[in-house]
Amino acid sequence: AQMVSHNANHLINVGPLPDGTFPAEADKILAELGKLAIPNIEAITGAHSAAKLFTCTQAFPWGELTSKGNNIYLWIFRKTSVIDLYGIRNKVVKAEILSSGEPVKVIDERVEEYNYCRLIFEDLPSIETPFIIKVELDGAPQVFERIYDAGFTRF
Repeated sequence: AQMVSHNANHLINVGPLPDGTFPAEADKILAELGKLAIPNIEAITGAHSAAKLFTCTQAFPWGELTSKGNNIYLWIFRKTSVIDLYGIRNKVVKAEILSSGEPVKVIDERVEEYNYCRLIFEDLPSIETPFIIKVELDGAPQVFERIYDAGFTRF
């Protein structure tokens, strides 16, 4: 998540043994990686950092953020029911747990003067972290840049 959300990639330097198998430790690590990556591949492949959208330097306390097309992907590592996104212009169309497609009820509270968006997720399913919430927007993500020029931060 951190690599994708910061426009980096990660080389996993694991080679096979002479008999063509992988070492047991490598199998274990790759299996764990696959548990998160495979059901959430949409938030990884072709996705890019949303840092160019949200240019303030503070990290999100709940996880990471990536985007692709009309979607933003909230990589939740610490469960939360409220996510503040300052300066976002888009309206939320829908939200769902990416791995299952389970709908997530979201309230899009706005203060139009500042293009402030607070996403409130009600009744999040009992799911272990990490997980990804896919938020579909009414267009490619756009941010009202003046918010950051004024020195506001996300938290």
